[in-house]
Amino acid sequence: MKQIGKVRSEIVRPLAAVSILLIAVSSLGMGQTISASPSVANPWDEIAVSYSGAPGFDSDWMAIYRVDSANEEYGEWYFLNGNKSGTLTFTAPNEVGSYEFRMFENWAGGGGYSDIAKSNVVRVQLEPVNPIAITASPRLVAPGDLIGVTYSGAPGFDSDWIGIYRAGAANDSYGEWYWLNGNMSGSLTFTAPDEAGSYEFRMFRNWAGGGGYNDIARSNMVLVNTSMALGCSWKSFTPDQTAFAGQPGDVFPLRENDFVAGSYLVLVGPAGDDGLDLPPATWIAFGPYDLKGGHKYKASIESPEGKFLRFEEDSADLLSYSSPQAGFARVYARNDCAGDTWYAICLQLIKVAGGGGSVGGYPDPCEEDPASLECILFG
Repeated sequence: MKQIGKVRSEIVRPLAAVSILLIAVSSLGMGQTISASPSVANPWDEIAVSYSGAPGFDSDWMAIYRVDSANEEYGEWYFLNGNKSGTLTFTAPNEVGSYEFRMFENWAGGGGYSDIAKSNVVRVQLEPVNPIAITASPRLVAPGDLIGVTYSGAPGFDSDWIGIYRAGAANDSYGEWYWLNGNMSGSLTFTAPDEAGSYEFRMFRNWAGGGGYNDIARSNMVLVNTSMALGCSWKSFTPDQTAFAGQPGDVFPLRENDFVAGSYLVLVGPAGDDGLDLPPATWIAFGPYDLKGGHKYKASIESPEGKFLRFEEDSADLLSYSSPQAGFARVYARNDCAGDTWYAICLQLIKVAGGGGSVGGYPDPCEEDPASLECILFG
């Protein structure tokens, strides 16, 4: 018999002939029903097929067919083993197209290839049924930092998986990876590689079912940077805010000179119990933030362990401070983390502002270099 799609090779096929001739009465029209779900699927997805009203012979059987194909051209199939109703699980063929499921009566009794029921049509397509999304954050990290990866729209197989890749690497050149264990959405935590460069996260479908190295989604780029902290001007802040009791807002200027208006990353890291461990061994990048000319900003390092930053523009407790000159911004900071650890903060200029303090007038950075810091942060 001619076959299509995936085949259950471990099950003996219906016999081409039987030694005992039996006359079977067809049950066509006696109320058999077949319902297949979902109605749209990707290759290798699972399809649940529920049926009722089967005649009840051990050799009643059901198979998947491409629509309009002959009954002899079946794909994956199962005996119903005497069950008059139940649910079977099929795997969507790896060829796109429209498919249906057909029921047959009593093969061993001579039922032959005369179907007694057909299901609704299921469309197999390459495009995602549900939009697949992967987001990695933060976009700028140091080696060894943690990267949070959230995903949604995964196919839902136990062996769906996500791995980290250097930008441009082949799909079989993966780094750290995790099974999704049947979850269609969720979060994973990766560790930034030791080697600097641009990285991304890729999702793959159903490895155990033959999905192979064909990615179905990719994340935004993440830049692992080893030198940015070294070239940054750090300033440490004590956790004892009484040190700034005489300062309005318990803040202190981040530096004596103002910052030119533009877009900045704010780097925060522990500086030891005396504030002298500079640059920090580890740090977290926040932002980017747009600093507008003539404005004042307050950066509050918050618990736990400096993993949060509150960045405010022209907050009320800064009113008593003078405003910077046009084209420049002034930044004040404080350490609100509990404990004895000092935290250091540094602003890293990414892009100088255009006229009036707004970012503009620049060419698309992703056209010039998709792996550049500007493309990763602004593209």
